[in-house]
Amino acid sequence: MKFTPPEIENFLPTLEISKNLTPSKFIEQHELTLFLKKSGVSDEQLQNVRFKKNAGDSFSLWRTQATHDWPSSMADHLQAWCTFRWLILENPPHTRDKDDAHRYLAIYFASPQLKVGLGLLENAQKSADKSKEKKLENAKKFYAQFQEKEKQYPNKNKTWLLNKTAEEMGISIPTAWRYLGVFEPKK
Repeated sequence: MKFTPPEIENFLPTLEISKNLTPSKFIEQHELTLFLKKSGVSDEQLQNVRFKKNAGDSFSLWRTQATHDWPSSMADHLQAWCTFRWLILENPPHTRDKDDAHRYLAIYFASPQLKVGLGLLENAQKSADKSKEKKLENAKKFYAQFQEKEKQYPNKNKTWLLNKTAEEMGISIPTAWRYLGVFEPKK
């Protein structure tokens, strides 16, 4: 079965759904606009952003140009803003560039959640690594105690020694068997 990527063509809500909003009003009320304004970008700066492209260039080669000073702290958002405005204000006919622009915005808008998700995965991995280290450390301590008991009680069988060591260390019998299995694999 062939995998087909989901269509992102209609990622931005259509203006018909946004009842009685003109494209300009829709842009004005959108979360991206509000974010940029809150971050210190002026209305004049927002209005004076354009794509800089050559005829025939694919969307991936389009660059943005800000005619007024765009805050350097907002440089990462310039391409998204220009793409968003182009899609809403010009509402270009369906082309590969339009599809690519929608994909770009879908990734742009999803990136904060992706970063959080990746951070959670990274933290979970670090926690798992620490947990493995701690378990190995506990297994080493148990095995050292177990070997002491073997020397102290040479006539006792392995089960008695394991139970005695586990009881003194306050660990469960199944855990003690697992710890012992780390150093004495089953034959």
